Amino acid sequence: MPIPPPGAVTVIAHHAAHYASSSLSGIELANTIIAAVTVAAALVTVVIAARTLATANAARTEAQQATMLAEKARTEARQAEEEAARDRREAAKQAADYQHAAELSRQRQRVERVGELVEQMFWIAHRQSAPEATDWIPDRNRLAVAMVGLASTLHDCARAAEARTAMAALEAATSARQEVLHELERLEKELGWLLHSPEMTEAAAGRLLPQPGARSESSIEPLKSGPLANRRPSAVHSKVP
Repeated sequence: MPIPPPGAVTVIAHHAAHYASSSLSGIELANTIIAAVTVAAALVTVVIAARTLATANAARTEAQQATMLAEKARTEARQAEEEAARDRREAAKQAADYQHAAELSRQRQRVERVGELVEQMFWIAHRQSAPEATDWIPDRNRLAVAMVGLASTLHDCARAAEARTAMAALEAATSARQEVLHELERLEKELGWLLHSPEMTEAAAGRLLPQPGARSESSIEPLKSGPLANRRPSAVHSKVP
């Protein structure tokens, strides 16, 4: 095998070194590019992760706010229902109290009418105590009509409505006058308690109270003497015969 000249060997060595240097630079460049791509991909991943996290945080915050709003709405609905239930109970109590007060007011008017008839019957029988006297009988008959439904409460008045003589009428009417007073006091006490209860509205109470200057159908002139003389004007009166 022929030996190349020294100059050729130098050239070959130079070319080999240049090729080796060129190959090393290409590998370094490739490695640099790969590293840059890897870093860029990592940065993109970080950015995407940050955006995802931010979106998740925003969604979680919105969910928490929605939960709070829903809880607030449920609380307000529950409070509204409780208030509505309380209003219904109060309205039912007011209606019941008003109905009871109205019944007491009508009862009081009926008892006042009975008291009026008893009072008239008493004074007529007192003036005409003779057994044959009959002027008291029309009032006894009217008293019997007024006593319908009240006999279980006003026993003496019921007895007066069944009197057969002027003396019996006078005796029964004497007890009946006191009975009427006691019943009116009881009714007015109970009615007053209802009218002044917190559940009774002013308008409702006003419809049951007598108006100033007004006269009920059973209102009559105050008595000048007898057990009813000291009775308040708003209670039992007696018409002038």
